[in-house]
Amino acid sequence: LPGDDPSVGDLRAAVAAASGVRPERQKLLAGGRNLGDNDQASLSSLNVTDGKAIMLLLKPGTAEAAVEEEKALETQHHAHVDRLVQAAIDISHREVHDYDGRRGEDFALELTNQHGDLVMLEPAQQQALVQGLVLHQRGRAEAVRGCRKDEDSARAHARALAFYRRARAAFDSVDDSGIVSAVDNVPYCCLDEVWCLFMLGDTRDLELWDRLLARAAQGLARAHGAGLERLFALKGRNCPERALYPRLHLLQGVLRVLRGDSEGASALLLRAREECRRLTVRRGDVASLRAVVAAQDGGAVPEALAVRAL
Repeated sequence: LPGDDPSVGDLRAAVAAASGVRPERQKLLAGGRNLGDNDQASLSSLNVTDGKAIMLLLKPGTAEAAVEEEKALETQHHAHVDRLVQAAIDISHREVHDYDGRRGEDFALELTNQHGDLVMLEPAQQQALVQGLVLHQRGRAEAVRGCRKDEDSARAHARALAFYRRARAAFDSVDDSGIVSAVDNVPYCCLDEVWCLFMLGDTRDLELWDRLLARAAQGLARAHGAGLERLFALKGRNCPERALYPRLHLLQGVLRVLRGDSEGASALLLRAREECRRLTVRRGDVASLRAVVAAQDGGAVPEALAVRAL
């Protein structure tokens, strides 16, 4: 906040910039006390000091005001996405180095095929892949935010969806299908995009659902093996990638439901439920394993390690 002794108005302006809620719609509380509508009052006079939590409540407004506020939030959302997309583009340009067809010390992004052979990338291809990787990771961060109790789930998943679509566009701009097929994030991104559509209740384009899920399934089979044998050989049977499959089969089942194929949907949803059951670790089993190990060697086993072992 500006100055040595900022006012309620200064705080209200900062809250508006951060949240998109206009000052006249804000009701600000600090320590359970209403800061009131006197914007000239200093925060110090109200005993609001550094580190004090501020609660924002919305004052009732007209329907027109609500529409305007929604538009402002939408504009803020698009501006936020555009800034981060530009940051991803800037990162991709910094990462790219000229090379003469041979791997050198400045080669920023290494890509290997399933035989372990290095895949050589042109600068434009490398830029596109870095952009896709950065944007996909940003989308995942937004989706995680959407699972928190104090977050607006719909807005967070809408932001995640925007990043996933930009990431997929970046991946698809690589003019070599062999290179794209070597990037595991591509099927992950397709699966994440459909998951966001599911969380948002967006079923308007089932053909898009179908294309993305088919691409995800093909990419996962290529990366992990039809029976996950390649995945297990590289990372063991208790790897986190196994959690992708209940999500894939759940979404495939939902798609069948939406298309009226109840029999096909039932088989996929039962499969997803069984896969979730296999991934579920009961707390009693964790406690038992830790007790057995402690009894044998006297050492304490971290709970996270016991969960992974089970």
